[in-house]
Amino acid sequence: MANENDLSRLNGEYIEKMGAELGSLYTELSEECIWLNNLWNQYVQLYGTSQERLDILEFAAEHFFYLVQKAFFEGTLLNLSRITDPTEMGWGKSKRENVTVKRLPKLVELRILPEVESRLQSIDADVEFARDWRNRRIAHADWHLAITGTAKPLEPVTRKQVEAAISAIGELLNFVQEHYVGSTTAFGHLTAHGQADDLLEALNVVYVQEQEFQSRLSSDTLTSEDLIRRSRNPI
Repeated sequence: MANENDLSRLNGEYIEKMGAELGSLYTELSEECIWLNNLWNQYVQLYGTSQERLDILEFAAEHFFYLVQKAFFEGTLLNLSRITDPTEMGWGKSKRENVTVKRLPKLVELRILPEVESRLQSIDADVEFARDWRNRRIAHADWHLAITGTAKPLEPVTRKQVEAAISAIGELLNFVQEHYVGSTTAFGHLTAHGQADDLLEALNVVYVQEQEFQSRLSSDTLTSEDLIRRSRNPI
């Protein structure tokens, strides 16, 4: 992921070239999109790469990584819904304004407005599945879905759906960024140290050691190191 100095420089450039209001909005949306991509990338590294990785997670801490999977999955759908929410929600004293891509049409130049509106219409369709999950399962517990069983079931979510929605949002932001700034951001490829891949690499060392130990145990070829290891009480 870009470091703090890079982000600060880019944020200043957005405001300088887009104007204060659009530049500030774009800065927030860009950071939201980076977070969304990073969250999903961690999910895929852990749960969407190979059966071998799933075996390692089950070996290491099955219940814990089930909770992580649920949190990452729901967090992704929540963020997809949030970044594409209406500009205003609620009414009366509870009315509030949101940071969302839906604010872009009011702020962009007229010559790119039709394209922005067209992309937003497509994004609405792309994220409908996430919004339904957010509204009836994640942020709220729908009575008829959870208790009476009379509600329309939630549609199963596919990796293709999630990635198409995330990609469409990034493409919209890059369309705006390229128009004003003359550059784009590789939202799906910004990385930081300490990824899920690094965790799996560390866990795999212990996983392989345990498999080798079990093989020696079954063949009655335990070493003195094995006996010492098994006499200890690991934390």
